[in-house]
Parts: sequence; C-alpha cells; structure tokens
Amino acid sequence: MNALARMMPASPGDELQCALDAQAYPPTHTYRIDTLQPTDVLHQRTVLMERLAPQFLGAGRRLLDVGCNKGFFSLRAAHGFERVLGLDTDEHCIWLCHHIAAYLGVENAEFRHTSFGRLVTDEHFDRILIGNVHHYVFREDGGGWRWVDKLARIATGLVLIEGPVGMECADMLAAIPPEMRAAFDRDAFFDAMARHFQLLDFVPTVSYTPDRYLMLFERR
Repeated sequence: MNALARMMPASPGDELQCALDAQAYPPTHTYRIDTLQPTDVLHQRTVLMERLAPQFLGAGRRLLDVGCNKGFFSLRAAHGFERVLGLDTDEHCIWLCHHIAAYLGVENAEFRHTSFGRLVTDEHFDRILIGNVHHYVFREDGGGWRWVDKLARIATGLVLIEGPVGMECADMLAAIPPEMRAAFDRDAFFDAMARHFQLLDFVPTVSYTPDRYLMLFERR
C-alpha cells in the first residue's frame, strides 16, 4: 500500500467488511457485503441449501431467520420477501446486521437481539430458517421439545433446519448439559416435528460440520 492510500479514509463499506471479518465465530458465516456473495464454508452451505430447497429463499411473504448471525441469509432473502425478521443472541452480530442493512439500503429486514424462546410475536411466517441453533433452542426449553409447538403456531409453510439431530454429534457434549442428553435424541426430535410438519428432505450438511444435517419440513 502506498503512502497516499494509507492517508485516505476507509469507505463505510470497507469498515463494515473489516468488522464482519473480525467476527471470527462462526467461521461458517463469511460473505462479501457489497455483493452478498458467500465465501468459503458459507458458499458450500448456500449451494447445498439451494439444491435442497431452491424455492426457500427466493420469494415469499415473511421469513424468520433464527440464529441469523451476521445476517447473510436475512439480507439475501430481503429482496424477494415483504418482510424478514432475524434473531440472534449475539449483540455484536445484531449490531453488524443493522449497520449492513442500512449500508445496503435494506428497509424490510428487522433484527432483534433475542432468542427463539423469548420471541413474542403474533406474526406468521411462510419461511422459517433455523441455522445451526436448534440445539440451543432445545436447551433454552429446558431440554424439551415444547418449542416445536411454538414453531408450529407461527409457521405456515416451509421450515429449513440445519444442525445436529442427536448426541452422535460430538459437539453436543459441550452444548447439551448431561441431564438433558437423553432427551436430545433423533427419534424424539422427528416425533415432535411430525406432530405438525411433514419431512420433505434430509441430507448431510457440509463436511466442515460433521454429523449435522439439512432438514426441510412443511407445515401440515
């Protein structure tokens, strides 16, 4: 970099990109702000999602993004939906989402610093994405599946869940307390979902996150 370039102030886009890149966790959510192009593992995840459910992020009325993280899926969907609501428990990620949305001129996406369990809404969503956080939703629910009933109350269409389905995922030893592990079971999860949803497809997700799956459901 020459002396003149070092003297020039960084553009707002460059500053936001640096802030996004500095948020190292999770490494599965990296993208270019100006183009909304996913990079690295996020690119792999996006390709798999679009192959599994090409209609999911394309167009609709309302999308709920549970665990929106740095906002990629919410912002990408905003152009085709009337309204997008993103939730995350990481306050800095929500700060990033607000500022990136403002920079891109996205006005139909709202981001809240909250969890699915604490969400209070009378809205219904024809698309709901739960990206690698439903085990945290399970834990917040006290190690149960009552949250699936809440999901059913607000879902009117497709639900795409990415994540583990049982304790065979080694990461769950750190994520799920010992007293809840017996209930975090593949059959129990699918039984709870089957009360309200039809399973349309179930495939492994990217190799970077082994023992996790993409699961596409539709509200019955």
